[in-house]
Amino acid sequence: MKVYALRHGQSVANSQGWVAGQINSPLTDKGRQQAVDAAKQIAKQDVGFGVVVSSPLERAHKTAEIIAAELGLEPPQILGELAERNVGDFAGKDGSLLNAASDEQIVANGGESEQELVDRAATIFRWVQTQSTPPLLVTHNGLMRALRFGFDQTQYNHQSLTDIERHENARLYELELEP
Repeated sequence: MKVYALRHGQSVANSQGWVAGQINSPLTDKGRQQAVDAAKQIAKQDVGFGVVVSSPLERAHKTAEIIAAELGLEPPQILGELAERNVGDFAGKDGSLLNAASDEQIVANGGESEQELVDRAATIFRWVQTQSTPPLLVTHNGLMRALRFGFDQTQYNHQSLTDIERHENARLYELELEP
């Protein structure tokens, strides 16, 4: 089954260089426009999502609302597992601090381990497999990195998830989930 994932539009945190993690950071005007533009691109591709599902965090949910409205779809469902990685005390701080931190440092500061994030992504795989049509998952960079491990059928081997490319704001990614 094909699954489509999209990182939220630009947020205030993105534009100012700080880490939001699981705290809310609203979309910027640019982020709202990115969502509109993404919906137009999706419409041209005629993908045919069964449902739009988003993280409960404001930046992803608002992106999903804009896309669903632009495409004439039902309002997005919320799936808590699509939330961004809990980065503990790094939330609200300069992004360079998180980029320099090890997984162990993130956990020691109250955050979620990479293994916990990958395990959470696995619950999303199981949910996707229950769907009759491909969903659009509107989520975050950290979770999309964890999703890529599973959708690429690559065994997570405790290398850093940060080795996976950063996902652009409001860009559609197509992932193939093997039966």
